[in-house]
Amino acid sequence: MPTPSTDPLAACEKEFNEARAALAAVQRAGREAPDAETRGKLAAAQARFVEAGQALRREQNPDRAHAVNEFKRYLAEKARISAAKRSRGVMGRD
Repeated sequence: MPTPSTDPLAACEKEFNEARAALAAVQRAGREAPDAETRGKLAAAQARFVEAGQALRREQNPDRAHAVNEFKRYLAEKARISAAKRSRGVMGRD
């Protein structure tokens, strides 16, 4: 069994928890002193939190990322076919 320092899932969980704590701290600071600097810090903390959450979910379930990519490919292909039908003037549902 890998040690916690080399376990990728543990590292992702640690990063996610740190990002959540940092976001909470910035949100508290934003309520106390709402200004442009705090809003910038809040946006950065939110982005870090989202990225850490995505990395954690990918690490927890690697197949999920593959499924999401396949679904995006399906939607892009469906949109391409719909656009081709519209350009040919074909009426009806996809």
